[in-house]
Amino acid sequence: MLFRSPKLLEGDADPLFAKLRFLARYGLRSTDVSLSECEALQGERRDRVIAFCREHQITLTVRPPLRFFLEERRELLAQVDRWLIFLDKQGRDLPIGLVTVGGSPQHRFAQDVSLAQQLEELRVVLTPLARGCCDHGLRLGIENHGDYYVSDLVELCAQTPHLGIFLDTGNCFLVGEKPLPAASDAAPLLVGGHCKDQKVRPLPRNTPLCFEVGNAMPGEGDVPLKEIFRVLCAHAPVGAPLVMEIECFPANWSDPVPEIERAISFVRSLTH
Repeated sequence: MLFRSPKLLEGDADPLFAKLRFLARYGLRSTDVSLSECEALQGERRDRVIAFCREHQITLTVRPPLRFFLEERRELLAQVDRWLIFLDKQGRDLPIGLVTVGGSPQHRFAQDVSLAQQLEELRVVLTPLARGCCDHGLRLGIENHGDYYVSDLVELCAQTPHLGIFLDTGNCFLVGEKPLPAASDAAPLLVGGHCKDQKVRPLPRNTPLCFEVGNAMPGEGDVPLKEIFRVLCAHAPVGAPLVMEIECFPANWSDPVPEIERAISFVRSLTH
């Protein structure tokens, strides 16, 4: 579950505990947390978070803040080292269930840096990160974030041992990709993803031409989520749990709970 409204954080004065209490209230099992939130866990507060997550079977998804193509390779590799040191010294007993990366300022259509060069740069940085996560018993997934086709990420995974795919079901539209074939490509390498819907339409009379991608609550847009979940359930790796997070953008941010409850109900219907 992703949190983007203060209304969702009213359950506790501590923002992290407010997230966790919201998850527990609805029987949800995972949420994104920042690396800085993990680093800030100390003493009694750390013990309480660990105990609460254990009691409610909650895991945390952490995304190291790697700024691909915005910082030099040497600095990115140094950040990977610092992340792995954190895991070794402070992260071993934290309820981290998954590590994710993604969100490149480059994209597969860029003309100044070829797609092959981009994937090679990602491979160099992600190889030690994926290996280090694996050594700590954690899976690493790269998200399709409006930058690459899922098939590009499949190619990257083939060159990067222990790297999987964190599939965002809605982001496929951002690069003109069909969501259902993308899910089929991702499924054998899946570690988790964002269950997200979008409402789309072509605008061929605009200048420049464009394809509009708007927000929709899960089950109410143009992403074939029911078909996608059938494909993922049939072809995802067996044995490792998938961390599927609900990502949605309610129309009423002042009180998003009714819409979010509707989204939760729809997502739960996908597994029945």
